[in-house]
Amino acid sequence: MRVAFINTVCGKGSTGRICTVLAEHLLSKGHEVLLVHGRGDCPDSLSAYSYRMENELSLYSKVLEARLRDNDGFLASMATKKMLSAMDSFSPDIVHLHNLHGYYIDIRMLFEHLNRSGRKVIWTFHDCWPFTGHCVHMISGCSQWMNECRKCPCKTAYPKSVLLERAQRNFSAKRELYAHFPSLTVVTPCHWLKRLMRQSMLSDLPTHVIHNGIDTTVFHRTESEFRQKYGLEKRFILIGVAPYWTDTKGFRDFIQLSELLSPEQVIVLVGLTEAQRRGLPPNILGLGRTADRKELAGLYSTSDVLLNLSHYDTFPTVNLEAQACGIPVITYNTGGSVESVPAENVVSPGDFSAILERLRHPLQVSRLDFSEQTMADQYLSLYRSV
Repeated sequence: MRVAFINTVCGKGSTGRICTVLAEHLLSKGHEVLLVHGRGDCPDSLSAYSYRMENELSLYSKVLEARLRDNDGFLASMATKKMLSAMDSFSPDIVHLHNLHGYYIDIRMLFEHLNRSGRKVIWTFHDCWPFTGHCVHMISGCSQWMNECRKCPCKTAYPKSVLLERAQRNFSAKRELYAHFPSLTVVTPCHWLKRLMRQSMLSDLPTHVIHNGIDTTVFHRTESEFRQKYGLEKRFILIGVAPYWTDTKGFRDFIQLSELLSPEQVIVLVGLTEAQRRGLPPNILGLGRTADRKELAGLYSTSDVLLNLSHYDTFPTVNLEAQACGIPVITYNTGGSVESVPAENVVSPGDFSAILERLRHPLQVSRLDFSEQTMADQYLSLYRSV
C-alpha cells in the first residue's frame, strides 16, 4: 500500500509529528509513503520519503499575498502543480490530507486533480478551517459557518488578512469543491469537532474519530531538578504549556488567576516570548519554548497540576502528556479538551473560583490509552478499510 501525506509541516508541531509517526508505522509494516509538506525540513530519518513544496523566499511571498487578499488555501498554483506531478509519479493508493492552510497550496487544483485521479482520500481535520470561510477556530457565538460565511469577525486572526475580507468567496469555493468530491473520508481527533462538522457543509461525509496520540516512551514519570533549580521545593506548582501564548490560549487568564493564589502556590508558564516574560507577577515563573520533549516530561512530572485555560482548542496534546507523566489536568469546558480528562476536572471559562475549589481536593488522572501506537493502529485499520 502506498500512502501520501500532505501537511503544512513535517515532524514538527502536533500535526507534523502525527504525519511522521504514521509514516514510520507504515514503513515498519512494509508499506510505502510520501511526506508532502509546505515548509521546513523533515527529520533526517524520513528525508528520503519527503517532498517540500516551498522554499523560504517563495513561502514569504505567499504569506504576503494572503495577508492582502485573504486567500490562504487558494494560492501557490505553480508549487501545487509541481507537487501533483511528483505525487502522480509516486502513485499513492491513499492520499491522507492534514492541515491545508498555511500559505503553501491551492486546494482547488488539489481537489480537482484528486477527483479526476479517483484515488481514495482521507482528511484529518485538526481545526475548523475546512468548513469556514477564513478562520481555524470560530469565535463564541458565530454560526455563519453553518450556512454561509460573510464578513468574518476573525479576519485579523490566523490566517490573518490586513486588507481584503473574502470569507464569503472562500466559503463558496470550498462548498463547490466538496460537492464534486465523493471519495472523501473525514477523521476528527475528537467528538466535539465531529459534532461541528455534522452541522457544516460536510455533514454527509463518512466520519471517524481517532484521538491524537503521544509518545509514551518519552512522556512518563521523569526525574527532574527543576524545583531545586528555581527554589520551588515547597511550592505547589500549577503549570501551563503552549507552543505560543495569546489571550485565547489563556495568557491573560493566568495573570488574573495569579492574583488569587495562596503564597505556597506558583504558576509556571512554558513557551513564553522574552517580551511576555518581562513584567510577570512574582508568583508566575515564565520559561521559553522547549523543543526537548524529555525536558518537558520532567517539567510535567515535577509539577502538581496542569492548567489548560485555552478558550479554543481541538484536542490538546498537553492534556495527554501531563497525565502520562502522572499529574492531573484542570481544563476549561472548550472544544475537545474535556474529552481527555475526568469530568470533575472541567470548569467553565474564566471561573477562577471553581479552579481554586478543585485545587482543594484530590484530582483524578485519566487512564485512557492515548498512545501513538494506538493512534497509528487505528489509522492503519482505516487505510485498509477504504
